[in-house]
Amino acid sequence: MPLEEYRKKRNFWATSEPAGRARRSGRAQTFVVQKHDAIHLHYDFRLAIDGVLVSWAVPKGPTLDSGVKRFATMTEDHPLEYADFEGVIPEGEYGAGTVMVWDRGSYELQEEMPAEEQLARGEIKVILQGKKLRGGFVLVHMGRAKTRPREKSRWLLIKRKDEFAKRSWDPEDTELSHSVLTGRTLEEIQSGRRERKRAAVATNVFLRDLLRKKFAGWKGDLPATWRKFLGETELNFESRAFMCQCRADEIVIPARKGQAIPGAPARAHLFRAFDQVKPESVRAVILGQDPYPNPAWATGRAFEQGNLTDWPLSRREIADSLRRMIQVLANARTGNVKYINGDQGWKILVEDLHKSRLSLDSPRSLFDHLQHEGVLLLNTSLTVSVNVSSRPKRIRGHFQLWEPLLYRVLEFLASRERVPTVFLLWGEHALKVVKRGGIRATAERAHTWHSTFDIVRHAHPAAITRQGAAFLRPPNPFLSANKLLERMGGTPIAW
Repeated sequence: MPLEEYRKKRNFWATSEPAGRARRSGRAQTFVVQKHDAIHLHYDFRLAIDGVLVSWAVPKGPTLDSGVKRFATMTEDHPLEYADFEGVIPEGEYGAGTVMVWDRGSYELQEEMPAEEQLARGEIKVILQGKKLRGGFVLVHMGRAKTRPREKSRWLLIKRKDEFAKRSWDPEDTELSHSVLTGRTLEEIQSGRRERKRAAVATNVFLRDLLRKKFAGWKGDLPATWRKFLGETELNFESRAFMCQCRADEIVIPARKGQAIPGAPARAHLFRAFDQVKPESVRAVILGQDPYPNPAWATGRAFEQGNLTDWPLSRREIADSLRRMIQVLANARTGNVKYINGDQGWKILVEDLHKSRLSLDSPRSLFDHLQHEGVLLLNTSLTVSVNVSSRPKRIRGHFQLWEPLLYRVLEFLASRERVPTVFLLWGEHALKVVKRGGIRATAERAHTWHSTFDIVRHAHPAAITRQGAAFLRPPNPFLSANKLLERMGGTPIAW
């Protein structure tokens, strides 16, 4: 039984710790860090995986300093209910001492591999969305194991380099000494002091109303040419998902122009895709999806990762979708098939960059270049995240919000008679968007289908099959787009 060891160590007549039960549902992808003043003060780091809280004891506590590696010892699995436990474990009982909920929130996996499989290989990569801990972390097993590492195995907890990393960040700082659950210190919990009075609770409001307020005057963020083209087009706030009630002070929604999300580039905003390309200049459309695991990564341009300044050698620092897109683009520019040879191809690509054997713009400059070439990097959806009762949740109504603008743009571009245009549809989602909007029917009515408008279908850059990354396999979608443009009498794009 998954919790047998946990229960064997505890007398639930004496301790107020939850007995709990292993289950498949509940707090999927919750994490909690509990500060535990036992024989030795330490922090317990826990991830909800497969119905239990997989746990590590971290003597010096987690840190946001990416230059520091924290030693961690795997302990027994705990029940999901333990994420709410804060109190005193009596003397004589296992783990006797004071326990504080030091941090809590949700996490997302940075790789598509299930968490249980990542544990078994001895390395699990997560992005934390807590009150104190934010951004990418990796847990690495100090040894090799063919099965899931067991209790008392040794690990390292490492903060990854990202916009949330902070040098010399110390979990013992006074400003971090309070519980995120009750606002109490360890001493106040030990003395039995009740939960601190919280600041005035923000009024509960409908997410729909907050979105309307946030998006008021949204067309002002667009260049004048796009504002004129969109005319009376309005966003759709009537999604059922937007009818949830939430605290106004905990809303996280996409940034407007001049209101960048902390850690994101200053120019990042919802309508960034339209900034450097006029409607009449668009020759290709790449349809992507906005939902990055970290809100600050999104820039408003499909597939762009806003925290990158250079192309990193480590795959941990770049989204799989963007990495494979760049591999295929480098192959289109050079014809070098080594660049599309899976993960090894990325290493070769970065090495060639450093040795000046390959010319490639910096991450930000590359997307500027594509826009100047008439490529519209258009997201089909937006991330709308909201914390409900202090537990992060993601609202999935973003497509309905964006839908009127999206289809107005796609219909216009598909029905032009004088400007050859190609849509690059990567993955089933992009294809469904186009089918749902009746874009081909629009082109057929305008007599532009195959004459001045066409599509290139290809696997999504993130898709993995038994044969590897399908996006890296021929034909090259960038070269296919250029062939269609030339066939329709247009000029190929300098990808």
